[in-house]
Amino acid sequence: IMYISIVTGERPFKCDVESCGKSFTRNEELTRHKRIHTGVRPHSCVVCGKRFGRKDHLKKHTRTHEVRDPYRVSAALGMFALS
Repeated sequence: IMYISIVTGERPFKCDVESCGKSFTRNEELTRHKRIHTGVRPHSCVVCGKRFGRKDHLKKHTRTHEVRDPYRVSAALGMFALS
């Protein structure tokens, strides 16, 4: 179905929310889209608990917890004395 949909431009998976009108070539895309309407957020950050409807958004968020500045790492570990 996906190949045929790409060639023909057909989007057989339609959102059933009346005011929406969006349609998709793959059922997975429709399932992900429906979370916008339902508010379901199945993916949660193990560091802070923030929840996301999309796994790729969680992955992007997780990077905000990475410490990239070596001075921040050292300070967090108490390696520099404050004057």
